Amino acid sequence: MYCPTCGTAASAEQRFCRACGTNLQIISQALSGQLAASISSDLVRLVQDMRSRRRKIRRWGFIVFWGGTLVAAFFGVVGGAVESISPPVGDAIASLSGLGGIIVLIGLGMMIYSAFLPKAPDSLPLPHSSALSSSVSPISISTPSSPESVPSVTEHTTMKLESPQPETAPRSPEATER
Repeated sequence: MYCPTCGTAASAEQRFCRACGTNLQIISQALSGQLAASISSDLVRLVQDMRSRRRKIRRWGFIVFWGGTLVAAFFGVVGGAVESISPPVGDAIASLSGLGGIIVLIGLGMMIYSAFLPKAPDSLPLPHSSALSSSVSPISISTPSSPESVPSVTEHTTMKLESPQPETAPRSPEATER
């Protein structure tokens, strides 16, 4: 296998190109046919998420709409009942039915918003590993006759330790006791 970026020879087990640092795992997956399976499962999951999100927002919009209607009706009925006992308190409670109207508008907005979300496609063109191998012709990259040593990406970060210098004269036993 060769690096698609710089053309350097690489083994199938290599994760990154030693010359330029390109991720080679994706290339080896594409050549073995594993990439098509992972792409198709990711695509199916994405479509399911899109459909689920639309349904969830529409459902919550419906719930909020009818909840607001019930809140408005509750405060209107309770305010009318309390108004016969105490008119100022009944009017105050009846005026709270406007909150229900605001909640109804929020629910309507959520239902309309769900209609503008991107629609998931009905059918998916799923990639097949055979389609990849039949549509792509192998590319032969000529290798130089005498391969040159390619420096590693991390070569400049490695330092060699210097070997210790041998002592020139042996120490006397008197010097070691001190």
